[in-house]
Amino acid sequence: MMSRTMDEMHDSCDKACAILKKTDDGNLLEPQDLKLLENAVNGWLTEAGREAFDRLYHRVVTDGTYTKPYLHGIEHITHDHDGYIYYKGIHVEHYSSDYVYSEAAQNELLELKRRCAFLERKGVEVSCASVVLGWNNHADEYSATAKETE
Repeated sequence: MMSRTMDEMHDSCDKACAILKKTDDGNLLEPQDLKLLENAVNGWLTEAGREAFDRLYHRVVTDGTYTKPYLHGIEHITHDHDGYIYYKGIHVEHYSSDYVYSEAAQNELLELKRRCAFLERKGVEVSCASVVLGWNNHADEYSATAKETE
């Protein structure tokens, strides 16, 4: 961390405010990107951090190309800052923040995505109720379908 001039502090704060405006007060940012923004405002970035912050600003504000990355790279699976897990923007699960990035969570999320896709193919509304809470209503058919495709 290096000391900053007043102009650099103002520049970081202006960029952070612009990012927040474009991302629904940060709700559309990946949690790590929101942390990067926080660290930029507080002056806690290394040179590499400043470069990452400038790239984030460019993708969000200048280009408008920022898209929230998929959690663990699993297509259609995202999460928010409160630990809610989404499939195509629909809340389907909740994980604690210390668990969500684990290998076990990644494996569970892969299964969650398969369940959601299965329900979509059946024409069943994807929701926390259908994918998690009421999964027993679909589990037998899902298992039979999985065996057919092996």
